[in-house]
Amino acid sequence: MVHTKFDRVMNDLVDYAYEQTTSDNDAIRMAHFCLLDSIGYAIAASSDADFLRLMNSVQFSKNSQGIPIIDRSLWLRP
Repeated sequence: MVHTKFDRVMNDLVDYAYEQTTSDNDAIRMAHFCLLDSIGYAIAASSDADFLRLMNSVQFSKNSQGIPIIDRSLWLRP
């Protein structure tokens, strides 16, 4: 696996994301709804012709070190 050295901005963003904690229930609830919304749109798009054309152009692998594609036996390469 190739390890790429990220620039300073990317490192700052990652540090910020990992250091943030929230106890605000409204923020957690909204994040939950956003996640469910994203999953719903991804599932709905899986039968769209443009989406399928795009997915067919992406390189896939049977290697389990990538990102699994829902409802497929393929993994997006890392």
